[in-house]
Amino acid sequence: MKWLYRSTGAFAPYTVVNKHPLLAGTGLSVGDQFGQSGYNGGASGWEVDSLLGLEGEATTSQVLARGTNPGGGASMVFLEKPNGGFVFSASSIAFNGALATDAVASTILRNVFTLARKPK
Repeated sequence: MKWLYRSTGAFAPYTVVNKHPLLAGTGLSVGDQFGQSGYNGGASGWEVDSLLGLEGEATTSQVLARGTNPGGGASMVFLEKPNGGFVFSASSIAFNGALATDAVASTILRNVFTLARKPK
């Protein structure tokens, strides 16, 4: 998996691009936004990782949401691994700042922890 590191002063929400079980309980559908507000502003910002379209990256179907930042935002991804593990990345440092104010962001992260705790 390869990432583009960006540092941006723009903070923006994410837009859902694919249905996924981690979105359960959020009420979100493809095209909906979340993470509009947080400690610094939108949940996609400050330092974000975006996909470059290179071999080995997360595929389009593994991207749950994308930040709407001008010039490119975070790519929230979920990748299942052959050993039963997985990788979840919000791809933005500002995502954590939205957890206290955005119920959807908190629900997504709770769903990640619930999945991680399931016996394999």
